[in-house]
Amino acid sequence: MRWYEHIAETSIFELVYLPIARFRLAQMYEARGDDVRARESYERFVDLWESADSALQPRVDEARAAIQRLSGSSS
Repeated sequence: MRWYEHIAETSIFELVYLPIARFRLAQMYEARGDDVRARESYERFVDLWESADSALQPRVDEARAAIQRLSGSSS
C-alpha cells in the first residue's frame, strides 16, 4: 500500500500510474474496512479519469458505484 500511496511523488514518469494506483488503493482500503479512505481514493480516481477514453469509462462507473455504496455505510 505504501508504494501506491506515494506513487508519482518522486518521479514524473510515474504520473501515468497515479489514477489506477488510486483505484487500487481504494479497493485495498475497502477490503480492510476503511470506508472513508476507500471513498476518498475512489473520488480521487474519478477526478483523474472522468474524461478518460470511452474504453476506460467502465472503471470510472465502477468507482462511482463504489462511492455511492460507501457513502451509505460510512460513519
